[in-house]
Amino acid sequence: GFYRGLTPGIFSSIQGGVQFLVYEECRHLALTSSYWRRSEDDDDDGKKANRHTDSESERKRKKRRHNKGHGYLPVPVTMACTVASKTVAMIATSPIEVVKVRMRHVGAGSEYTTVLNSIKTIWLREGLAGFYKGLGTNLIRLLPAQCTTFVVYERVKEWVLQSQRYDDDASAVRAVRR
Repeated sequence: GFYRGLTPGIFSSIQGGVQFLVYEECRHLALTSSYWRRSEDDDDDGKKANRHTDSESERKRKKRRHNKGHGYLPVPVTMACTVASKTVAMIATSPIEVVKVRMRHVGAGSEYTTVLNSIKTIWLREGLAGFYKGLGTNLIRLLPAQCTTFVVYERVKEWVLQSQRYDDDASAVRAVRR
């Protein structure tokens, strides 16, 4: 009884990998699309930099910030990528979750004693839809937290990258002054 549902529980860890794979692909598509990609002269608000008032170092900083696919994505785009990735991951792994829950929470004397018996019982009684029971509810429950997590992740990552670039720039300035 203590290890019931262990096998599907182990396989359900695949969900995180699927989510990050889809998220990174979505993020890459968003960064490389001409609609979301900022030009090298855009400032932090997406406005064109003024070549007459911005210094050369300021223009270079803005250019470095948004190149090589490591650029900034607006919050709505980050949230859209998160929703897409979590939805795909949950659709892909929902059958595993349903089998796991049935094996763990249904009485010990039932037909949900092994993975194969559980799959057979769900298929015969409920069909394909049985493997996706509770999917909508779980999405509604999990998506707000996932969106918050990924938006914070993207902002912290951008902050760390900016700090590293600032430190690199400061080190270069100190080296030139010596």
